Amino acid sequence: SSYTTYVDEGESRTERATNVEVATAYINGTVLLPGESVSTSELMRERTEENGYRQGTQYNNGEVEDAIGGGICQVSTTLYNALLKAEIQVDERYPHSMVVDYVDPGMDAAISEGYKDLCFTNDKEFPIYVWGGTDGERVTFLIFGQETRPDNREVTYETVELYRNPPETVTV
Repeated sequence: SSYTTYVDEGESRTERATNVEVATAYINGTVLLPGESVSTSELMRERTEENGYRQGTQYNNGEVEDAIGGGICQVSTTLYNALLKAEIQVDERYPHSMVVDYVDPGMDAAISEGYKDLCFTNDKEFPIYVWGGTDGERVTFLIFGQETRPDNREVTYETVELYRNPPETVTV
């Protein structure tokens, strides 16, 4: 399977785009044998300048802030959607505190070291290989393995809005 998301054109050459590139490179080349599980957060390594991460925007409890590694959730979200299309077992996944603009609501996968993670298990009878790449404008993940599904099988997901939490009006 494959899935691609697009980095905002205004951000394509920013620190956030660097974080997307770094996190994608750490995940690229992952091989999981049957029954093996992995934490995406661990694959991305600790978000430090020594590991190549920079200041970027991120969501934190409904607020936008700058943080080392800000923007890596776009990487976990892209990987999450590729895993869904490959029908790989997702063990742990969290939404953002606000809607992101690079996927439809409900299709995101937030990452926060020690708090939120995307974990998955190779529940197939053969190894899978995860390829990830970015060119600064888009992020793509491909999941390779032995195809056992019918040729005409198509995997689609539909997001249904259950409720909307309107923002609170604050007078300053």
